Parts: sequence; structure tokens; C-alpha cells
Amino acid sequence: MTATDIKNLLADIVPNAHVIIKEKQCLGSSYIAIHIAASDYLINDVRGQFPAHVSLSFDPKTLELGVQIFGGMGGQSIYRNIDPTIDKERHNVLGRIRLPFRRPMANPEAIKRAISKFAENWKKAIKDNMELMRFIDKVDYEKAIS
Repeated sequence: MTATDIKNLLADIVPNAHVIIKEKQCLGSSYIAIHIAASDYLINDVRGQFPAHVSLSFDPKTLELGVQIFGGMGGQSIYRNIDPTIDKERHNVLGRIRLPFRRPMANPEAIKRAISKFAENWKKAIKDNMELMRFIDKVDYEKAIS
């Protein structure tokens, strides 16, 4: 499975989202970074911080797929505004929606299913929490998940 395969897979599931697929090097090994965000708007003009940003890491040699976190953004959590009706969140600055993710078996079909399921869960999480999403004035979430 290549970066192009992943890009084509996500183009069918989240065609209007901001998707970044990059081949990267780290300590002599290569991997593919998979980012999905609601738009290309940079939060506080910080590189790599996008609204509703989640990310995965895929090693094409070992066929290992996992969650990847960059400086508090990405990974398997979407940050949103707090819900004042929930007592636990009342004193927090941000709320969090944690997307379910299970490491797939090391075969291409299982990896495709896991990436597809992760993208579908991302869309569902935004749809279910639309009224609490951050940067609603700068991001068209409806368009991103359509």
C-alpha cells in the first residue's frame, strides 16, 4: 500500500476534508503520515495545527498502522468547545472527542478497512458534535464532512 493508494481511498470517503499524506523519514526508517482535518485554516498560524485534526502513521515495510500525535494536535482526538451541561467539563478549557481506533492486522485489506473506518468515525464525531466545534466562524464543517 502506497501513499497514492491511501490518498485515493480517503478521496472517496472525505473528498472535501483537508487531507495530507506525506512520506517521511525518522531514524533511518520511512513511514507515511496520514492527516485529516476539517480545513487548511492554521490555528493561531501554527504549522500543523488544523481544526478537527486527526492523524495516523503507516509503516509500509511492516504494514503497521497506528495513531500519530504532533504537539498536542492530531492523533485520535478532536478538540471542541466544552459542553456546559456536563459537570466534568464545566471547568475545562476544551472538550475532547476520542475516536475509536484498533490496530489492524498486518495485511493491506485490513489496513484499508481501518483507515476507512477511522475516516468515517471522524465524520460521525463532527456531525454529532457540530454545535460544539471550535472555529465555527472560520470552518465550514458541513462541507468538510460531506
